Amino acid sequence: MEITDKINYVLGKTVVYMLLIIYPFVMHNKLNDVTLTRFFFFIIVSYVGFLVLCINSLASFILKRVSDKKKYDDDKADFINIQEGAYNAESQSISKVYDIKDKMKNMDLWKKLIFLFLFVCIMSYLFSPYKSVAFLGHGGRYTGLVFYGACVCMYYVVSTCYRFEKRDITYVLCSTILVNVWAVLNYAGMDPFYIYKDVPTAMKTVYISSLGNIDIYGMYVNMMLALAMFSFVYEESTAGKLFYGICALLGMMGSLASDSDMAVAGMFFAFVILIYFAISDYNRLIRYFMLAVELFIAGRILGVIYIFNQFNTRIIKSVGSIIVYKNVFVVFPVVCFIAIFIIQLLHDKYDLFANKKLIDKIKKIYNRAYTYGDLRFYLNSKKISIKDVEEATDINLEKHKDREYISDADFKRVYDYFIVKSGNGNVHTEEITILGTNDTLEGVGKWQLHTNKGIYYAEGINMDKYVDTLIQVYVRDKEILSVSIKISDEIVYENVYFEKGEGNTITAYVGKTRRVFNVGSLDKNFSSCVGDIKMNKGVVTSVVLKQDTINGKVLMIDGDKVELENYGVLYLDDNFHVYTTYGIIEETDIENILVGYNITDFVIAGKKVCAAVISEPMVADNIRVMVMTTGFTSLFHERVSVKATGDYIVKYGDVEEVHKGTEIVDIYPESGYLSMGRISITTVNKEDKITILNVNKSYGNPSYRGDIEIALYDEGLVIINEVPIEEYLYAVVPSEMPVRFGVEALKVQAVCARSYAYKQLMNNSYGKYGAHVDDSVNFQVYNNVEEKDDSIRAVKETYGQVEAFNGKPITTYYYSTSCGHTSDMSVWGGDNGGTPYLTSKKVNNSGEKTDLSDEENFRKYINSVNENDYDYGFGYYRWKINISSDDLSISINENLYGRYCASPGNIFVKKNDTWVSEEVRNIGKLEEIRAVKRTSGGAISEIVLKGTDAEILVKNELNIRYLLCPRNNPITLLKGDTTTFYILPSSYCIFDKTENGYLITGGGYGHGIGMSQNAVSNMVQTGMTYDEILKFFYEGSEIINVYE
Repeated sequence: MEITDKINYVLGKTVVYMLLIIYPFVMHNKLNDVTLTRFFFFIIVSYVGFLVLCINSLASFILKRVSDKKKYDDDKADFINIQEGAYNAESQSISKVYDIKDKMKNMDLWKKLIFLFLFVCIMSYLFSPYKSVAFLGHGGRYTGLVFYGACVCMYYVVSTCYRFEKRDITYVLCSTILVNVWAVLNYAGMDPFYIYKDVPTAMKTVYISSLGNIDIYGMYVNMMLALAMFSFVYEESTAGKLFYGICALLGMMGSLASDSDMAVAGMFFAFVILIYFAISDYNRLIRYFMLAVELFIAGRILGVIYIFNQFNTRIIKSVGSIIVYKNVFVVFPVVCFIAIFIIQLLHDKYDLFANKKLIDKIKKIYNRAYTYGDLRFYLNSKKISIKDVEEATDINLEKHKDREYISDADFKRVYDYFIVKSGNGNVHTEEITILGTNDTLEGVGKWQLHTNKGIYYAEGINMDKYVDTLIQVYVRDKEILSVSIKISDEIVYENVYFEKGEGNTITAYVGKTRRVFNVGSLDKNFSSCVGDIKMNKGVVTSVVLKQDTINGKVLMIDGDKVELENYGVLYLDDNFHVYTTYGIIEETDIENILVGYNITDFVIAGKKVCAAVISEPMVADNIRVMVMTTGFTSLFHERVSVKATGDYIVKYGDVEEVHKGTEIVDIYPESGYLSMGRISITTVNKEDKITILNVNKSYGNPSYRGDIEIALYDEGLVIINEVPIEEYLYAVVPSEMPVRFGVEALKVQAVCARSYAYKQLMNNSYGKYGAHVDDSVNFQVYNNVEEKDDSIRAVKETYGQVEAFNGKPITTYYYSTSCGHTSDMSVWGGDNGGTPYLTSKKVNNSGEKTDLSDEENFRKYINSVNENDYDYGFGYYRWKINISSDDLSISINENLYGRYCASPGNIFVKKNDTWVSEEVRNIGKLEEIRAVKRTSGGAISEIVLKGTDAEILVKNELNIRYLLCPRNNPITLLKGDTTTFYILPSSYCIFDKTENGYLITGGGYGHGIGMSQNAVSNMVQTGMTYDEILKFFYEGSEIINVYE
C-alpha cells in the first residue's frame, strides 16, 4: 500500500468514526447551543476531510506523473503504445488518471446525482434575494449552501476513501448503546448529565438523549437500529448474535421512549424491509421473529418503568403507546412463537428453504452482488481487466445490462477465475458425499460433517439436504465455504463394512462413520462382510455383497498393490478400505497392514483387492530388516551373492533348490531366479546363518540369523532379513554400544533397542519394499559388529521388555554422548506434549532441570566442565574446531541444496525482510553465523547463515550439523586428541569469530534427546541398575513385556 493510499484509508476511517461515533456526543453546556455546536463540528469535519483528500490526490497525481515520466524515459516504446491505445492493464489504470472524459463516463450514477444537487444549490444561492440566509441558514436551522456543500464533501470523502470492515459496525453500535441508554433514562425522568436543567418543563418532552430534538434522535436511532437488526439476522457466531441482539433491544426501547411517530414508523419500516432478506434462509427467518419478540420485550420494559415511576416517567402519546401500554400487544409474541414453531415443522418435514423460485427471485432483487453492473464496477475498482476476465471465463460481460442479474453459472466461473488468479491454493473445489450431519448422526459436533473424505465443517450452512448426495463445494482447510452444485442424487458407497443386515435395516461402516440404513426388505440376513450400497435420492436401491477372501503373509504393500505369500502381487481397488474388527469396528489406514505377518483377510472382487479386514491384534515377534550396501550408501544392490554356515534352500516360485553351505549362489537382476517374483533363502538347520558376500561390515562379510528375501525393483535388488526380534537384538546391541561397558549397561541398550524396534515395526516405514527398518543409523545399526556373549546375555535377561508410558511402548531415542545436558523434542522442532518422558535436564546425579536457551547462559555453560557429569571423561563431552570461512562456505554450498530437498520446510531464504521457503543452492562467501534460537537444553534449533549472495534461516539440528560440517579440519576433543567427522558432532555449540574464520566450541555427539550411551557406562559404575538408568533418561516411564 502506497503512502497516499494509507492516508486515504486513515482519512476515510476518521471521517466515518467522527460522524457516527463522536457526533452524537458533541454538545456545549447549554441545550440551545447543541444545534450550532454540531453544525460547526459537521462543517469542520467535512471540509477539512475534503481538503485533506484534495491535497492527497494532488500528491498522488504528482507522484504518478513522476512515475509515468520515468516509465517514458526508461521505455519509449511503451509510451508510444500507450498513445496508440495498445496498452496493458497497468498502463490503462495510469493513463485514466489524466482522462477526465473517461472519468466522467465511468462515474457512478450516485455521484452524478450528488454533483447535480450541488449545482442546483449553488444556483439557488446565486439567485436568492436572501444571500446570508441562503449561504448559512438561520438560527436553529443551519441548512444553507455551507451545509449542503459540507454534505457533498462528506459524501465524496467517504465514497472515495472509506473501506468497510466488520469491526466498524461494532464500534458504531457501541456508541449507539450509550445514546439509547441515555434516552431510556430520560424516559424514566432522569437527567444524568443535567443537560436539560434549564429547559422549561413543558418543553422537556420534545428533547431526548444527547441528540436533543426527538425527531433528530428518531432519524439517528432508526439508522442504527436497522444496522443492528440486519447484523443480528446475518450473524452466525454466538457472541456476535448476543451483542447485536442487545443493541437491537436498546434501539427499540429508545425508539419507543422518544415518543416520535417518525421513529416508530421507521422501526416498523425496517421490519418490513428485513423480511425480504430473512425469508431466504431458515436460520435468518427464525432470528427475524426473535427480533419481533424483542420488540414486545422492549415495550414491556418501558411499561414496567412507567408503572413503578408514574410521576417522573414521560407519557408516550405516539403510535408506540400501543406497544408500551396496551395489553392486546401481548398476543404479538405468542403469534411469533407460533410462527417459529410452524416454520420449524415445515422446514424439518419439507426442507422449506430448498430450491424455491420465489426465494431465488428475492435474493436477486435484494442482493446487489448478483448484477453484471456490480461485477463490472468491482473489476474496475480493483483495476482488473474486464477483457482478461472475459477471455478466461468465456463470458461476454459487455452484452449484459448493468441491472441484469448474473447467472449462477457465470458467477461460479468468475469465482473460479479469482481463485486461480489470486494463487490462493487454500480455497478450492472438491467433490464430496455427505455421510451425516449433527442432525442426522449421533456424536457429531455442531456444524461438523462426516463425508467420504473425512470430517469437514460448514458453519452456518444447512447441509442436511445434501446427505447421501454427491456435491461440489468450495473448501478452505476442511471448512466448506459454500455449495457450488449438486452433482448427483445417485451414489454408491463402495467397499463398506457390514456389521449386520437383518429385517429392513443395514448397519454399516462407511469410511469412519457408522450408519444405519433403512431398506425395504432383505432377501437374507448377513453380517461381518464387505460390499457396496447403491442409493438414489436418499433411498437404498440395492446392496452388493463381496464375500470372496484370501489371506497370507504380507510380503510387501505399496500405495496401489500388495504382495502376499503364495499369491504374488495383487492390485488394490481405487476405493480400497482397511477395517479392524477386534475390540471395536473401525476403518483404519493402510499403514496398519504390517508386512511379515498373516493377520489380515483380503476381500477380492473383479481381480482386485477391494478391502482388508484385520481381525486380530498383532503380537510382534519378527522384524524385517533391509540390508544396505557396504558403507550404508544405498538400499539397492547390483547383485547378491550368498552362502551359509550349513545347508540352505533357495525358493523361487514353486521351485526349491537345496545348496551346500559352502556353495555360492549369485543373483543378478536378469537371472532366472527372479522371473517368478521374490526369492526366499532359508537354512535347513535353524541354528545356521546365511552370509551375504557382496556386503562388507566392520568384521567382514556379515552372517544373518533367520531368512533372507531378495526382490527386484526398478532401482536394483533389495535384501530383506526376516528375523525374530530377540535375535535381531543380538546383532543390534553390540553394534550400538561397546560390549566393554558390561552386561548391566548392555541391558539398558537392549531395552532401548527393543522399544525402538517395536515402535518402528508398527510404523511400517519400508512397507513398499517389504521391510520395517534398515540396518543403518537411520534406525538402529544392525550386524555391523559380530554378536557377543555379553550382548546376547543382556538381551535374554531383558526378554520382551520395553519402555512404556501410560502402558504404551515409547520410542526410546538415544545417542552417543551428551554435553552434560539432555534436550526434549524441540531440537527437531516438535512439541514435547506427546513425549513428556523426554525432558531437558543435567546428566549427573542431580538430574536438575535448567534452562540453557539463553545465549549467554549457554556460552558460560559450554565453556566450562563439570566432573560430576556422567559423560565427563569421554572425548566428545567437549570439543573445538578451528575452521576458515572459506571451508565453511564450501561446506554450506555443497550441502545446501541436498538439505533443502530433504527438508524444504526447514530452509528459508530472506526476501524483502521476509523468510521464504524456496530452492537455494549457494549463499556465496559466508559473512556471519548467528544462532537465533536454542532449546532449553542448549541445542541450536534455528540459525542464520549470511553470505555475500544470500541469507538463509536453517531449522532442525541435523540440517545445521550437515551445513556446518568440519570437512577435513581436525576436531579437538576433551583431552586434546583429535579426529575428523563428516558432520558437526552436535548443535550444542557456540561460534567465535577469528581472523580467518570461526572457532566452534561445543559438546556432545548426537541429537541429545533421550539416553546418552556413554553416560550409561559411568552410571553403571556408580551402582545404578539398568531399570534405574532408564527411569532417569525417560521420566515417568515403566518397563512392560510386549509378549505378555
